[in-house]
Amino acid sequence: MKPYVIICIALLAALLLLSACGTAATPQEATNADADMTNAADVTDADPWAAITEDGVDEEAFFAALDQTVLTEVAQKLQTAVDEEAAAEEANPELFLTEGWIRIFDSPQYRDVLALGKEAMPALYWIVYKSDRNGLYEFVCANALYELSGYDFTIADGVRQWDNAKALLPLFNQKILEERL
Repeated sequence: MKPYVIICIALLAALLLLSACGTAATPQEATNADADMTNAADVTDADPWAAITEDGVDEEAFFAALDQTVLTEVAQKLQTAVDEEAAAEEANPELFLTEGWIRIFDSPQYRDVLALGKEAMPALYWIVYKSDRNGLYEFVCANALYELSGYDFTIADGVRQWDNAKALLPLFNQKILEERL
């Protein structure tokens, strides 16, 4: 292999690692983002989607309706999938070029989150909503939310209307509001 190809592969792998390491919120950040709201967690059988209004998200009501066990499970599984992806590409930089990071969507952790079904959706939403980042971890969470929702946020040619995690939320919120009518 030519030296410049090896250098390019190494640079791409380093960039991916830096972006994955610097953009992933930890499971602890996701579950402790609003420690002051823990008293509201005693509410059961509440609908977190009712907390989404035309004026935005009522964070206290959403958090109160959020299943903390599912939140922790989802956050840990997807963080592990992202961490394993970064480690695999660090060990073998050619993976970035041959398979890409999208193999996360075939990981056992991602499949486990999808297997939770609609129960995982509020946790996925909360992780993306509360994160101050918009990196790979958040994108993986947003993609799982998108898959589970069954919503179609594509334009006529099949291209998604959202290209990052934060861009999904307004589309998702609008769909939730439309379903209430």
